[in-house]
Amino acid sequence: MKHIFYSLAFLVTSSFSFSQTFWSEDFGTGCTQGNVANAIATPSNGAWISNTLTATPGNGVAANQWFISATEAGFAAGTCGDGCLNTLTLTNRSLHIGMNFSPIIDLGAAYLAGPFGYNTNKRAESPVINCTGQNNITLSFLYIAGGVAGQDYFEVQYSANGGTSWTSIGTPTITNNVSCGGQGLWTTYSVTLPVSANNNSNVKIGFRWQNMASAGTDPSAAVDNIELSSSSATPTFAPTFTVATPLCSGNSTTVSIANTGTFAVSGYTWTVLPAGPTVASPNSSATSITFNSGNTYSVTLAATSGTTTAIVTNTLLVNATPTLSVNGPFTICSGQAATLTASGASNYTWNPGGLPFPTTIVFPSTTTSYTVTGTNGNCSSSLSTTVTVNTTPTVNASANPGVICMGSGTTSTLSATGAASYTWNPGNLTGSVVVVSPTSFTNYTVTGSNGSCSASTFVPVFVSNSPTVTANSSSAGMCIGSSMTLTASGGFSYTWSPGGATGGTVVLTPTMPAVYVYTVTATNGTCTAQAITGFTAVLCVGFENYQIDNSYLVYPNPAHDKLFIETNQSTALNIEVIDALGKMILKENHSGETKISVNINHLPKGIYFLKISSGGVFKVVRLVKE
Repeated sequence: MKHIFYSLAFLVTSSFSFSQTFWSEDFGTGCTQGNVANAIATPSNGAWISNTLTATPGNGVAANQWFISATEAGFAAGTCGDGCLNTLTLTNRSLHIGMNFSPIIDLGAAYLAGPFGYNTNKRAESPVINCTGQNNITLSFLYIAGGVAGQDYFEVQYSANGGTSWTSIGTPTITNNVSCGGQGLWTTYSVTLPVSANNNSNVKIGFRWQNMASAGTDPSAAVDNIELSSSSATPTFAPTFTVATPLCSGNSTTVSIANTGTFAVSGYTWTVLPAGPTVASPNSSATSITFNSGNTYSVTLAATSGTTTAIVTNTLLVNATPTLSVNGPFTICSGQAATLTASGASNYTWNPGGLPFPTTIVFPSTTTSYTVTGTNGNCSSSLSTTVTVNTTPTVNASANPGVICMGSGTTSTLSATGAASYTWNPGNLTGSVVVVSPTSFTNYTVTGSNGSCSASTFVPVFVSNSPTVTANSSSAGMCIGSSMTLTASGGFSYTWSPGGATGGTVVLTPTMPAVYVYTVTATNGTCTAQAITGFTAVLCVGFENYQIDNSYLVYPNPAHDKLFIETNQSTALNIEVIDALGKMILKENHSGETKISVNINHLPKGIYFLKISSGGVFKVVRLVKE
């Protein structure tokens, strides 16, 4: 947009009076068209800076610029603007935003708008202003302003840290430019700086211009005769407060204003640095502050009385409260000890017991809670931990029988009581009852468990040798009515069957002809074994009536491999060899022989009976095989 200049200028003078003005800026004199407000020193205070900002709407290739020149000359309030391009005598310079498009550069408070790279976002920044000793500071200046509301405008900004960060403190309204024919009407503006400016040696003020509308409205903005004043150079009251020190992290302390002199205080602001503590009521005369960690903190109170603010700061040491931890075990079995070790503090005390060590060994018989108190200087904390005591089982075990016999295939039943589950070794057998068959003496260990607790006991199982039993009869055969002696050896006691006779020797007198078989059961106290013996009983009465005297000769007896039978008869003979149990084991038939040879080499050694039959007559001879 083109700025319209008039050759006729109106000069209206006015004076402003602010108490205790301590800083001012009028930008000096000189037409100096195109003098960019960037590192250009003014006669009063030094260099201003034009800072290009990156935030929306940003800056186009032909963005407008802040200038310090008299192309927009400074005038008194109520005067329409003009400049040295129209009237050479108008040399009172101002700070203004103007077009920066070659060959037209700096035509005063006029700007270019539209979508052709004219978008602008720039801030003119003052030199550092020393406000030491100043309080309740007011910024005032003359200005003209145009633009489009919300899109093309300028605002007043403030920095409490030398320009590192900025805060908007006002947006002056568009001045009443109707009567100025395209020029702006110079107008007054004032605003109170934030309390952070009080007694601050690192203050800056700034003026930011933004345009982003597709069609702007001149004028842009111009500023002149800037003044900073304070109604009271120093506070006339001195608030004080105290805090308890040292404190511990996690604790709270109450702070309250202690003295304000005779002034009525209208506002309070409590702050704590470094950040982290919680201020319960930051704008009350008394508040509670909670410190969550150990550190050295600055607690500051800013108290306001009317337009005066006083600040007081106290330093507070907060020690770290111990953060305790305890290592277990926390579950043990009855009869066991638990070693508890604490960490996180410098000194420790355990209770019950009162032991002043980081580690304590406890022997609880039931579930018990233990508390350790740890201290770091004046700060302490406590932590309780519970040691749970589970019942250790009382395991009882037995073996039935406790002694078994070797090689007999007998077993022993092992039984356990007192626990919920059981494991037997050797063998890794499980269950309350197991069956074992050891071949030698074995001491079995049973481990009974109730959850995490267990106990063991031992069960011996002895293995005894079975007796080696022999049994014999006094002869392999006998005549009915005679006595037969049975003997047994190899054991401690004996029982004969049938009959139930006992003892290592029994005498029998059979009354009936038969083959008699007896089993003897011998014991050696624990184990038993059996042996069998027998004999044949025959009817011997009248035997000779059925035989021929001197008819047969049997030799040798005892025999080894051959047996000879001689007869004086030439009749047919039947030869039978019968064992002691009555079983026929050899039979031969001979006819017309007077000398017969019988081969008994294959027979086992023992007692046999030789039966010779001829024509219905027989003779029995007791035979011994060697």
